[in-house]
Amino acid sequence: MIVRKIREEELKRCYEVMSIAFEFPNKETRSNEEIVKEANEQPKTRAQEYWREKWAAFEDDDHTMMGMMFTIPYTVQFDGGAYPMCGIGGVSTLPQYRKNGVIRVCFEHNLPQMYEDGVLFSYLYPFSTAFYRKFGYEMCGERVLYEIDLRAYSHFPVEGKAVLAEGQSLNDAIASVYRDFCGNMNLMCVRKPYDFPGADGQNPAKDCVYTYVYFAKDGTPKGVMTFTKEQLEPYVFEMRCSQFYFSDWEGFYGLLNHALAYKTYYKKISFWLPSHFDVVSRIPEWAKVPCKRTCAHTGMNRVINVEAVLKAARYQGSGSILIGVCDDQIQKNNGVFLVVFENGQAVTVEKTDSAPDITMPICDFSRLITGTHQAEDALTLPGVSVCNPSAPFAAVFYKKPIFIMDSF
Repeated sequence: MIVRKIREEELKRCYEVMSIAFEFPNKETRSNEEIVKEANEQPKTRAQEYWREKWAAFEDDDHTMMGMMFTIPYTVQFDGGAYPMCGIGGVSTLPQYRKNGVIRVCFEHNLPQMYEDGVLFSYLYPFSTAFYRKFGYEMCGERVLYEIDLRAYSHFPVEGKAVLAEGQSLNDAIASVYRDFCGNMNLMCVRKPYDFPGADGQNPAKDCVYTYVYFAKDGTPKGVMTFTKEQLEPYVFEMRCSQFYFSDWEGFYGLLNHALAYKTYYKKISFWLPSHFDVVSRIPEWAKVPCKRTCAHTGMNRVINVEAVLKAARYQGSGSILIGVCDDQIQKNNGVFLVVFENGQAVTVEKTDSAPDITMPICDFSRLITGTHQAEDALTLPGVSVCNPSAPFAAVFYKKPIFIMDSF
């Protein structure tokens, strides 16, 4: 088996392999040369721009593609900074080659290369958490689906208005609200213009996809929602939002106010938000009408460079700790790291021969340093071993806001 990044003449085959593996039709009619030309000259998506970042496994003829995966570069937020991340997508193996370790060898080649390329994190949306945990990924963060009956609230006391996005006229306003919404949340992607749905031109009359921007009374954009009309039963519909974010709570209220304009024939509005947002307290009625709140995981995160992430992390107060990490895929992450921090920032991060205060596999380190658990919970995880109970664990492992909206 040969594993490498794809060549120019293999781009179309990647999409064909993915279509066969996932059993959905490939409607691409252009030649490979035309597909490559557009990707090189006028990329419309991040996957197009970074088409060269696709890894594939081939039979020994170095020609017959057995399976492939995308490794798409992003920039994500982490503890107040912005750092390189690789989004994993399109993980596909042709059925006749399954159970032959195709994806395993792709990861074995790809992960160490990410380290050498300066990547700090990698993220994916798994078909199986157990499968990807073998490669160091771990569940990281939660999201909540809210299904709000439009009878559960009345008009909120905000004075702005919602404006329909048509063409590209509101692209700057949409991007501004997204930046505000990102705030200090770990793993939120720093978007390029083409990362926004409909960035090349909104056409709601044709596509039946509706994006509204809520503007405050002073003209400041504060809320964005994109929804489609989904039928629940005859003559009863749902506003199903694929995008729903806001600069502040006025933006949230403004979007819900606009939803009331559809109340005569829409039953509810649904949208995803981070789990740490307190939406329940802001909706007046939860008992008389059927509102729902459903929690789900957002995907799996992996730290690619332990030392770099420890240098970038934010701590609470001052102190020092010795963290032992075991990583089967990236050997440079193995060992004990001495972290000395002052006033919340690392001043020293280095490998040492000293005994660790705590040890853990890379999967647990990946979620804990990102902020999934408070220390008292982190120390009880099955893979975590505490060697020095007096170490300042709460200064290093504590709950942080986490969310990600982009898919790849």
